[in-house]
Amino acid sequence: FFFSSRRRHTRQRSVSWARRCVQETDAEYMGQQMNRPSNDNFFLIDNTIGDTVSCMKWGPNSSYLAASSWDNKVRVYDVKDNYSGGLAATPVAVTDMAEPVLSISWNREGNMIFAGCCDNTAKMWDLQGNRVVNMGQHSQPVAQVHWCETLNVLYTMSWDKTVAIWDGKQSTPAMQVQLDKKPHYMSVAYPMLSVATCNRFISIFDLDKLRSQGMFQPVHQAETLLKYNTRSIAAFQNGWVLGSIEGRCEVRTLEYSNIAYSLNNKSVNFTFKAHRDKEIYAVNAIAFNQAFGTFATAGSDGRLYTWDKDAKLKLKGFPNVKEISTHKYPPTTVLPVVEVAFNTQGTYLAAAFGYDWSKGVGEYEEYVNEIYAHVCTKDEVEKKSKDGSVRKQFTIYTNL
Repeated sequence: FFFSSRRRHTRQRSVSWARRCVQETDAEYMGQQMNRPSNDNFFLIDNTIGDTVSCMKWGPNSSYLAASSWDNKVRVYDVKDNYSGGLAATPVAVTDMAEPVLSISWNREGNMIFAGCCDNTAKMWDLQGNRVVNMGQHSQPVAQVHWCETLNVLYTMSWDKTVAIWDGKQSTPAMQVQLDKKPHYMSVAYPMLSVATCNRFISIFDLDKLRSQGMFQPVHQAETLLKYNTRSIAAFQNGWVLGSIEGRCEVRTLEYSNIAYSLNNKSVNFTFKAHRDKEIYAVNAIAFNQAFGTFATAGSDGRLYTWDKDAKLKLKGFPNVKEISTHKYPPTTVLPVVEVAFNTQGTYLAAAFGYDWSKGVGEYEEYVNEIYAHVCTKDEVEKKSKDGSVRKQFTIYTNL
């Protein structure tokens, strides 16, 4: 229902957006520096996106930020220090994929972007030659893509219940696995590939076994500790953080001993309240800071938080994004954060605001789809000890 509703309304919404916003043509979009107002140390990257942002990824070891959206486009920005304590963004590239784009991933060199699209294809966008070619074909939309630089292959996850590996040498998958449940989200942190499926299950793939034995099958399956449907997932080297529609997250660490995988260590397997207080909001996105090992969550409540899973501490609660947005919303409107991403160095945090469709088509309002970037401070992203170096009220992790 969700997908069919989105498809029916995509073209109708693009018409209203064309009337309501001053849209830049592709030629005008290229190369213009976006010097926009900023609030609370968040700097506007773009507010002319025609539909909700679906995915954001920073380029490897570069200042490039790529964003895909439901208006069929993938955009690339050059985000740099403006030498006055802020950030300036220059749009450098944009391409139209003809259908909504659900997921993107950079290659190692940062000159290609892979995209999972609603036309059932995984595409490769060559930025230098500005060419888009089909990388792989599924029978249903490709919901997630990830380029694995260790193995030099592309992983795709589709709603056709398959996870596939593409090496670019053939038009068919090099390997493919059929899941018994419909997959919703995928995250990779070598050597672990985690797939969140319906009915609150997680399938784990060990990519070291793929590398050494040619084995591409789940090595472990587990039911989540949470009670309701999964909304987001982010993997770390031996585990994952998962967010649900109930405003909670779980942290799970997979341990290996005696030729078996285990999730029985309660000290490293727990849940906590993230985006819920008097009201309950979905955890829309989770992103790890690769430089510091901490992570950020983004919610339907319009809030951003950073966390230290090892110390079980909240590091930072940012202002409600309605205070950050340059668009003025009615007092009763809740502005969701739909996506979040750290750059490779862990110094910039990008966040996208807009409607997350959590209340369905009937509750749709014409939100302004915006991307902001924040310059991180050490207090916001560095790990903390348990000896009181973080304010006591931030230690809100609880077990179910």
